[in-house]
Amino acid sequence: MKRKNLLRLKNDKMRFKLIKSIYNGPIVLKTIEEGGNIYVVEKKETAKWMNVLEFGLVTTVVTNRVLKFFKNYEKYFRGAKVIILYPKKEREFAEKIEKKLGEYTCNIMVALIDDVEL
Repeated sequence: MKRKNLLRLKNDKMRFKLIKSIYNGPIVLKTIEEGGNIYVVEKKETAKWMNVLEFGLVTTVVTNRVLKFFKNYEKYFRGAKVIILYPKKEREFAEKIEKKLGEYTCNIMVALIDDVEL
């Protein structure tokens, strides 16, 4: 196999692993490519609620486990517009996410919110 084809195969495998490792992966990648906003939240329930079609928001969940994998997928997040929505009590983790994503993109906003009952 030619080197170019091997690199393409490796990139496709990395992209597939990313899609499997983050919540709502395919839509998140498509939105990043289109230049849209990505919302990062604490819980899957919140992400599901925000992903409802009426809102039109693309939301994913970032946990400690997912944060460890980001170094392998930095090229997919270059230039992404990320808005981190976390409860005030999770301020440290929100800042950790901001710092990690800040290595890959410069368009990050952190919004600390009060706990909301859904």
